[in-house]
Amino acid sequence: DDGIPVAGDVIAFDVGSQYAGQSISVNLTVTGAAARGFATLYACDQDRPDTSSLNYQAGQSIANGVITKVSAQGEVCVYVNRSAHVILDVFGVLPSR
Repeated sequence: DDGIPVAGDVIAFDVGSQYAGQSISVNLTVTGAAARGFATLYACDQDRPDTSSLNYQAGQSIANGVITKVSAQGEVCVYVNRSAHVILDVFGVLPSR
């Protein structure tokens, strides 16, 4: 096992309880993909949306800026439909109303 998420995996990222229930701005990167696929970012306590956050090709390294909600536990999840490494960089939090 080389640690690479396989097709259909959901990876949970703990972004911190201080962001629970808020929206964050992230840079979602996929690299080393085994085949053409997509990744979807969402709050772990919500249903996975039907839309992708990032589409990728085999062997491609590609990034996309995404705004997503954070779960009540301070986590966001990434679903990958094809095997690929996932990198998540949080770079902002949107103010609560």
